[in-house]
Amino acid sequence: MLPREGLLYSYVVADDNGVVTDFASFYRLDSKVKGIESQESISFAYLYYSVAKDYDIDRHIRLVKDMLILATNLGFDAVECPQVMHYQHQMSRELNFLQSRTANLAWPIFNFRPSVIRAR
Repeated sequence: MLPREGLLYSYVVADDNGVVTDFASFYRLDSKVKGIESQESISFAYLYYSVAKDYDIDRHIRLVKDMLILATNLGFDAVECPQVMHYQHQMSRELNFLQSRTANLAWPIFNFRPSVIRAR
């Protein structure tokens, strides 16, 4: 999974010998925002693939947490994580993900604040 600037990102963890032990990747998808002048679009990072050594859940949670920090540092507004892993609920709970009602996805709270909406 080779990274592509502005589209596909990878995060690799290696041990002291340089052997890759954990890997996560995510891709970028932007959505336009209507009616909010301060925010033209929202940049989503979609967790695409992740695996931790020995399928250790605690190690995997640390991996995804590091990926969340990387996505925030790269300027993403939200991260979505498909619910395909057998320990998704524990990971969502530990990382403060919210469940979506419209899709089989979860995401942390947005990283932006919209402008004030006034009643007419």
